Amino acid sequence: MEIKTAFKVFHYDTQLEWTHEREGELSSGDKPPLAVAPPPEFKGPGGLWTPEDMFVAAVDACTMTTFLAFAVKKQLSLVSYESSARGTLENVGGKFQFTQIEISPTVTVANPADVSRAEATLQDAEAHCLISNSIKATVHLKPTILVLQPESVEGN
Repeated sequence: MEIKTAFKVFHYDTQLEWTHEREGELSSGDKPPLAVAPPPEFKGPGGLWTPEDMFVAAVDACTMTTFLAFAVKKQLSLVSYESSARGTLENVGGKFQFTQIEISPTVTVANPADVSRAEATLQDAEAHCLISNSIKATVHLKPTILVLQPESVEGN
């Protein structure tokens, strides 16, 4: 007899309204609205969030939130997490697409014993980020793990 696992299905809804020229306002439920437009390289005005920014940010944010979920489960002594991400948009076969996204997280842990656990937790986050698993582009993590150094005692 085969045992089947039932997985939940989730839906995420957004609304978009054209405001003027090449700009619009993106909203979703009770979240603050976001002004959006194409980037300057695609004749956008600049200074607003673009679909390209949001795409890269989605992978970056998902990696962080996935890392944090695993860090809690593993009881990792996390001090801080910061990251930057860079997406590469290229013309492939006459169509623009993101070909890779590089995420550079800097993770600070409280003690040296947690460095290898932080590395393993980052690997788990990279493997399980649902946004990364939903796109064509290759996602690479280039992490830095730091250990919080106790403050030096003055006068010694």
